[in-house]
Amino acid sequence: MGAIWNASWPGTNLAALDFVVGGIPRGGTTAFADAFNRHPEIYCHASETHLLEFAAQMSGAIPIPAAALPAVRAELRRCLQINLIDLVEFNLQMGSPEPPLRFGEADVDLLADEMASALNSTSQGLACADRLSAILARELRQRSGKPLVGEKTPTNALALDQLGWQRTPSNAAPVLVVVRRPFAVIRSMQARLDNPIDAFASNYRGSIAEQAGYYARHALACARLLRAGARLFRYEDLSGNPHLTFRHALQAIGVAATDRIVHELAHTIQYRGRNTSRSGFAVDEQALIDAITQPALDQLGYGRDPASQADRVALDCGGRVIAGQHPDGWLEKRSVLMLVAEPHHQRTLLQIWHRFPAAIVGGDSMVSWSVQAADGRTLATGSAAGSEPTTIELAVAVDPATWHHCANGNLLLVAELCCTHSQVPMVHPGGPDGASADVRALSGQLRQVDFA
Repeated sequence: MGAIWNASWPGTNLAALDFVVGGIPRGGTTAFADAFNRHPEIYCHASETHLLEFAAQMSGAIPIPAAALPAVRAELRRCLQINLIDLVEFNLQMGSPEPPLRFGEADVDLLADEMASALNSTSQGLACADRLSAILARELRQRSGKPLVGEKTPTNALALDQLGWQRTPSNAAPVLVVVRRPFAVIRSMQARLDNPIDAFASNYRGSIAEQAGYYARHALACARLLRAGARLFRYEDLSGNPHLTFRHALQAIGVAATDRIVHELAHTIQYRGRNTSRSGFAVDEQALIDAITQPALDQLGYGRDPASQADRVALDCGGRVIAGQHPDGWLEKRSVLMLVAEPHHQRTLLQIWHRFPAAIVGGDSMVSWSVQAADGRTLATGSAAGSEPTTIELAVAVDPATWHHCANGNLLLVAELCCTHSQVPMVHPGGPDGASADVRALSGQLRQVDFA
């Protein structure tokens, strides 16, 4: 992650994680990561910790002030409880095999204390993530007895993208990104939602458009990580040729990929088939999913599916955020925007409201917003002071050459709405009224979308 990943945390003898697995949730990250545990020298914690996500939320932009540390420690303790204990127990209840390692209440208390002490007022961003990962890596090495350790949480990809991870000679430990085509992912999301006792599926709620947007948001983060030096593994390749996939994965980690070891890892993967993922989706649902996710799939090198129904999508004029927006309207630093213009429209006007506390944005600092296409092109940008309530307007040109043509003649753009700043009100109070106990990163609100 940062410069000290796979090295030592200064002042300690803690070596950090040797590799990290992330990707698209419900996209095969668990099957991929858990297979590494068949290797005699590798342990990968596939049960998830969400520690990188925690670091990105709490200290991604600026350090945590000392006054906020007790509240952050309590939130960290809650995060560890949910992911190291509650989620594991739920998975066991659902029939998952016993994981190689288990953590108890006392373990979580000790980890929360040590990790909170590492989140001092001078650490931020990747340095904060490094410190949490170093503590976790020590625990995994001690408990597993294996020299090489990794951790899998699907949202690692989103968190590392937000933290600005780049692979460099001094930061050579690999990030392994697992992706999958959207229909199998969305079907798995819906299956989780159909389970009345599943308390961990709330992120998957929403309309078909919002589920497709959720997929696109993670896929676009994965694509940026690939450009930053991460290694891509497609679930379709993992299922179709697991021997070759794991040979490449072991080489990426820097471990000898003998035929026997590769066979051990590959034996854990079941062939799922390639042509059945659309079953169960109506044609109009397929069309909407195809149209929303295709820009992200292009960035992952998938290309257009011959069975794509994207050209049959018919959408009414309008604009809204379909991923990265909290139920109360607050946006993450990157959210997925869906705009549908009529053929005569020339531009889309977005009105965005924001207000940041002085701890985040000084009196002379500016907050910038932009609309970015899936390929990274900036389509619109605007800036304004952030410490006072401010509304800014972004104008996005309607371009028939690059927008998707719907069956009813309208034009569709799926893009990202991006902000240079975010805050966690619990960590940096003094922001919008009524959000002082919020533990989510907030940037602003999309107040209105007009067309002209």
